[in-house]
Amino acid sequence: INKRVFVYGEAKRSSPENVVFELWEYKALTWKKLSAEGPSIIGSRMIAFDSKRNRLVIPIFTENESVVWEWTGESWEKERCQSICPSYRTRFAFVYSPIEQAALLFGGLSEKRDQLGDFWKWNGKNWEQIITTPVPSPRNSVHFAFFKTYPILYGGSIRKRPPQTELRPRTKCGAG
Repeated sequence: INKRVFVYGEAKRSSPENVVFELWEYKALTWKKLSAEGPSIIGSRMIAFDSKRNRLVIPIFTENESVVWEWTGESWEKERCQSICPSYRTRFAFVYSPIEQAALLFGGLSEKRDQLGDFWKWNGKNWEQIITTPVPSPRNSVHFAFFKTYPILYGGSIRKRPPQTELRPRTKCGAG
């Protein structure tokens, strides 16, 4: 992003409750720590860069709330979902679309470990569910990339079909 690389994640852990997350920037052959206290992203989370608003975007879904954290370039801001928002999930796909001027989210795993196949758009203030047909099959651990004017959804894990049982004709045992 603007000839920079951002690294965000767990930096230290003195206990399961005491975890420090840091944001670093690599630019012009130099590393610089931008934040020493960022949002907790324990679990499988995704991050996107909103080039219109010049912000890093991290959606975090818990059992109790849906939150989007954004790095403004100076500090972290937390936006709680107040109305319609995606349900709890992890292992989802997330990418910024310069065409939509919004971040796109697809699928993931629910709290009950069910695969999800819903599609959402984050415009910086609100979530909007995108309803289309046909839709890709529900999946988790899927990836997004943006190519020219459209997002590409690829990979991921889909529900495996139950094994097919071979049906054989029954035979009678014994003589009648």
